[in-house]
Amino acid sequence: MMSKLNKLKKGGNLSIGNKITLLYAMVFSITFILLTIFIMLNMWYYYEDVSKNELSETLEKVTEYIKSGKSVDDDEISKLNPNKNVEIRIFVSSEGDKFNILSEPRVNFPPPDPAKENFEYKEGMKAKFETKTFRGIPYMSRRSKIEYKGKQYFIDVFRTNESERAVLRGFGVVFIIANILGIIASFGIGRFISGKILNPVSEITKAAESISINDLSQRINVPDSKDEISKLALTFNDMIARLESSFNKQKEFISNASHELKTPISVIQGYANLIDRWGKSDPEILQESIDSIKDETEYMSNLVKKLLFLAKNEQNQISEKKEKLCLKL
Repeated sequence: MMSKLNKLKKGGNLSIGNKITLLYAMVFSITFILLTIFIMLNMWYYYEDVSKNELSETLEKVTEYIKSGKSVDDDEISKLNPNKNVEIRIFVSSEGDKFNILSEPRVNFPPPDPAKENFEYKEGMKAKFETKTFRGIPYMSRRSKIEYKGKQYFIDVFRTNESERAVLRGFGVVFIIANILGIIASFGIGRFISGKILNPVSEITKAAESISINDLSQRINVPDSKDEISKLALTFNDMIARLESSFNKQKEFISNASHELKTPISVIQGYANLIDRWGKSDPEILQESIDSIKDETEYMSNLVKKLLFLAKNEQNQISEKKEKLCLKL
């Protein structure tokens, strides 16, 4: 038992304070990381949704403009598209397999060959959203085709997502730094909280170490928190009270037993001295001494049996045997 106590004092295992600190840090860190992931995903979906809405609105305006029969050129399309984030390219089919470019985008974006990639163009607003990277820059695009007066118009609306991704990268760096600082702070906060929680336990430990067998009158101060710590202090005080009562009874028992044994031992010792001096030559004194010694030893034997009985009773080693008795006269 002492070896285990010494091992705990030397820090052989993690203390409860360290366990609480680690648990708090783990819960805080996991919560913070999950919250960061949730925010980043929401930002990502938000930017994706904004990009899709801008592309859809622009495509719808261009489609309606072409179907209105007005002339299609760069100036008219620029007036039609006030959104500076979205670029537009329009092809129109002519006789044979030739395609004329009616509107060019302001940025350098690779033009698809409608003759080879006609399958990628969907009718009207059925066009799908695509995400591609050109020269290291991410783009979201939507390819649509419409027929008007026997001609096919191929429309590319696209926009770069570089600014949004730059914002996300910036937030990612900020969140990573915040997570690291948060984890470090969580250890400090966990240490502070565990210290507050376990401070009464430390006081109980110090008080328990100061209590010895020779002084069982000390008691632990019970906190006013009415929680498990106060219950522990009350239980410990009750245990010390029981130990004090047991030790007092033991002292009283030893004192009474010593007093009861002192008299017959003194008598035996007196008669032994009497025999040694005069009993060797006087038969009457010898016989009287022998009878007295026998009586005293018998008394001591009965006393020892009673003491053993009491000791067994204290240790609950006596089995009870119950019998029915008739008290009727």
